[in-house]
Amino acid sequence: MAVWQGFGFGMLVTLAFHGVLLPMFHWAPPLWELPPAEWASETFGHLLWIWVIEVIRRDLQQRWSPGPG
Repeated sequence: MAVWQGFGFGMLVTLAFHGVLLPMFHWAPPLWELPPAEWASETFGHLLWIWVIEVIRRDLQQRWSPGPG
C-alpha cells in the first residue's frame, strides 16, 4: 500500500463515519458541526491507526511468507 493510498483511505473512513454514518444514527454531530481541532484530531487518528495496521500487516506477512529453500 502506497502512502497516498493509505492517506486516501483514511480520509474516506473519516468522511464515511463522521460525515455520514455517525450523524445518520444520531451518535455524533456531522463533521461540519465539529470544531476544527476535533475534526483534525479525528482525521489524524484515522490516518494513524490505518498506518499502524499496515505496518503490522506487512510484518506478519513477511514473517509468515515461506522463505527460500
